[in-house]
Amino acid sequence: MTIVKCLDANAKSPLWHSNVKNDRDRRRGEMLEDLMLAQNLVVYNKEGQPTTFKNRAGAETNIDVTLTTAKIVPSHTVLACIGWLYK
Repeated sequence: MTIVKCLDANAKSPLWHSNVKNDRDRRRGEMLEDLMLAQNLVVYNKEGQPTTFKNRAGAETNIDVTLTTAKIVPSHTVLACIGWLYK
């Protein structure tokens, strides 16, 4: 059984194609990366996807992360995470 986890992580990492600009960003991302490694999770954020966050100054990045417990076969694509549901 594959579990899909949709996180409002507020963390940045090149693994989910977000802009890491400072040490605070880097630390949060590294903590989530460590958890992913420990739990053998796969990132499903794709490069070039629409960004998931835009701040007041208009800067955009990805701080929301879609993870799974196993690689989903190519015919299955996570289109959107809404709460605990995915499509």
